[in-house]
Amino acid sequence: MLILSLGLFLMSRLDGSTPIEFIAAVLLLTGLGIGLFTSPNSSAVLGAVASATRPNLAASDGAQAATEHYSP
Repeated sequence: MLILSLGLFLMSRLDGSTPIEFIAAVLLLTGLGIGLFTSPNSSAVLGAVASATRPNLAASDGAQAATEHYSP
């Protein structure tokens, strides 16, 4: 989460005169942060679905996917 936060902070400081190499490095850092955060977060969310409600696992997965893809 810290890597993602750093990447997003650096991205907020970009302007028209920023070198393309720095932009690429910031995008790489942000992508790495997203990749390191998303998988454990998804595992924790789906692992929190109690065993008694396993039929609702598909609905939980769908809700999580919707919030990942459609949240602002």
